[in-house]
Amino acid sequence: METVGRAYAFIKFDQVIQRKRREYADPNSSANMRKLNDELQSIHHIMRKTIDDVLDRGSKLDDVSETSKNLVNDSKKYKWNAKKLSLMALYRQYAPLLAVGMLVIIVIFLRYYYG
Repeated sequence: METVGRAYAFIKFDQVIQRKRREYADPNSSANMRKLNDELQSIHHIMRKTIDDVLDRGSKLDDVSETSKNLVNDSKKYKWNAKKLSLMALYRQYAPLLAVGMLVIIVIFLRYYYG
């Protein structure tokens, strides 16, 4: 209350509180008991739904965690396969040139040392 800038900042809210207090002033009234029970059931329903949502969120987090682990494993496989494909592309590109070069070197070697 000390942090409020003006003294009567909560007058509207005080009116709502006073109205609710008058509604429930007579605890023996069946209408009041019915209202209280309805509100209690409503609160009970909201709390049950909230707890169910929290439990559902936990199972969803478990699913997300499992999916992320699967993605990590799949990405490692993909990385390895990408490296293999890259090496195979290099072999296909330079293997014929290397084979021709080795053949030329072997022919030159045989010609000058045995010929």
